[in-house]
Amino acid sequence: MEKMDVSPDSIVQVNYKSGVYVAKLVEKRESTAIVEILAVLEHPKQGDLHHQYETDVAMFHQRKALAYLEKARVANAQIKKYMGQIPSYDVSLQAALQKEIASMEHLVKWAQMSLHHLSDLQKQY
Repeated sequence: MEKMDVSPDSIVQVNYKSGVYVAKLVEKRESTAIVEILAVLEHPKQGDLHHQYETDVAMFHQRKALAYLEKARVANAQIKKYMGQIPSYDVSLQAALQKEIASMEHLVKWAQMSLHHLSDLQKQY
């Protein structure tokens, strides 16, 4: 992320546990900061982040987005100044969720088509 100088009460964009949020910077420390969530830009990913697209893992995590006005501690390296309009939390949450669902549906369609073609190739080989 591009590092920018931010101070308390700045509106920032933060990456937190695979989600991306608009937040208000509450407190900045040497290496971390406390932020208050205002909107969701990208919904957190599901599953085991160390074994992406694997389903047979010890724990397949369900990750909820951080709640409106929830406070989170984030590394300063994961913060950058947010320059856009702050969307409504509820609208942004639904939009981020729908975008993630559409991405997964696209991946399923791609996997099904790939399997179809590979099966055809298997017969040809």
